[in-house]
Amino acid sequence: MSKAVQSAMDLSREIFSSLDAHWKGAEEGIWRPAYSDEETHGINVISAAASEMGMEAYQDMAGNAYFVYPGRNRNLPVFMTGSHMDAVPKGGRYDGAAGIVSGISAVKMMHDRGIQPERDIVVTAFRGEESAWFEKAYLGSGLACGDIDPSCFDLKRKFTGRTLSAHMQDLGLDPDALKQKIINGECILPVEKIGSFIETHIEQSYTLHEAGMDLGIVTGIRGNTRCPDKISFFGEAAHTGSTPQADRKSAFFGAVYYSVDLDKAFMEIQKNRDIVWDIPEAITVDSSPTTISKQCDVRPEVRSMDLQALISAKFTMRNAALLIAESRGLSLGDNVNNIVISEPAFLDEALAQRISVASTKLGFSANHMCSGAGHDTKILSKHVPTSMIFIAHGNKGLSHNPSEIMAPTPSADPFDLTGSFSKATQVLSAIMSEPVGDIQALDGLSFVEELQERGATPYVA
Repeated sequence: MSKAVQSAMDLSREIFSSLDAHWKGAEEGIWRPAYSDEETHGINVISAAASEMGMEAYQDMAGNAYFVYPGRNRNLPVFMTGSHMDAVPKGGRYDGAAGIVSGISAVKMMHDRGIQPERDIVVTAFRGEESAWFEKAYLGSGLACGDIDPSCFDLKRKFTGRTLSAHMQDLGLDPDALKQKIINGECILPVEKIGSFIETHIEQSYTLHEAGMDLGIVTGIRGNTRCPDKISFFGEAAHTGSTPQADRKSAFFGAVYYSVDLDKAFMEIQKNRDIVWDIPEAITVDSSPTTISKQCDVRPEVRSMDLQALISAKFTMRNAALLIAESRGLSLGDNVNNIVISEPAFLDEALAQRISVASTKLGFSANHMCSGAGHDTKILSKHVPTSMIFIAHGNKGLSHNPSEIMAPTPSADPFDLTGSFSKATQVLSAIMSEPVGDIQALDGLSFVEELQERGATPYVA
């Protein structure tokens, strides 16, 4: 077994070495935007590794890639794993990519041991999971599952100002045809032919590392309450030196006091409910050093596993803005009425138990936990039994950051056989190899046949 594990970790190291083509240095981190040539290159790297094991490769109409290791009975519901290939601006090496590489390496362990699973194993590389690019998360998986508004094609990408539709066309995709399918309520991913989905991911925090645990078993993903358009405070532009202090209508100070009031209100909610919060964005519009701010936009965000906490946060965000605006002689933009809730996702308990049993058999420690960050799993969980395996990592669990690591220390080998990534991959491979038990074969087309029926084509790197 250790020989197969070593071979799989060697493959992982080679893949990440190739993905370092997107590394721009310790200050700039990884440059792999959603729906970009760099994202495509990353998928091509995975495709090359998959082809060495005889895996089939397909691309759906949204540009997501599926690498299939054929099982003995291709009409059984498939086992799927994977994650996203894009990274946030100035991101780290492992967020997203680790889940795809882990899936390929788990197949490598089976391949080297001469194991052909009973069912097809599918490793998925989703595009566009990060909201940083189009201000919309889960684009690839959302498009695949039809869980997205057709207006998403008009979203503009950060730095380029060009629409998602335009970037898809650059990659040889047909966004108009896909948009029509979504309008028609068609799902291009045959979710009814997926038996289960497990996403492996770095924890993006430090709880596993500090607790000395090997792995995390994710049972739920926090939902959020957020303001897609930010909340705009409007004051009055005037000279910073000559305007009497009592007459100033500073939009910036309105936003500051609003943020402080939210902080206090959320602390009260936290006494009884699961909740975390921040103000990740605060921007003055058309500002200058000598002008009192006329407009300040803020974007509060709350996350919780508790839907009632998210509902309370929504009313708190709106009501606190109204009170601050009134007390400081300011006005608010209509976007104060566009505060949305994304409900938490509760993952499959039986699948989490399978991960727990596999971890115990292999002698690995694992904690059940929730995820504070969102993942493609949240989209898949609406259709398929899902779970996640979290990888412990050090450096204070930093993620979305060039300092992101996948080992206890920056100098440690992330692909060491005793490391958390290796252990997560071994658990994943063990689950892939499990007998399917009383799972029945599906009538009609297989997963691969149905995928192609819905518009997917063989992937050509």
